[in-house]
Amino acid sequence: MDKSAVLTEDEIHLLEMVFNGKFTNLASPSNDTEAMVLKGYVSKKPLVLLPMMPIRYDYELTVYGLILLREYRPQYS
Repeated sequence: MDKSAVLTEDEIHLLEMVFNGKFTNLASPSNDTEAMVLKGYVSKKPLVLLPMMPIRYDYELTVYGLILLREYRPQYS
């Protein structure tokens, strides 16, 4: 994780959406969401796996993602 992260407005907006629960039960998230997972700002958890169904995920902020969100948007403190 980059301790001196500089986020774009789109990345901050994505963190806000994850915080507000907009990224739950997704089968195909955006590439931006997966990029945030790779950076360590967001984690993904697989949901119940059913045969012949695409895997669905819930996305949540990591502790570091929450810290970054609070730096850029103090109202989430």
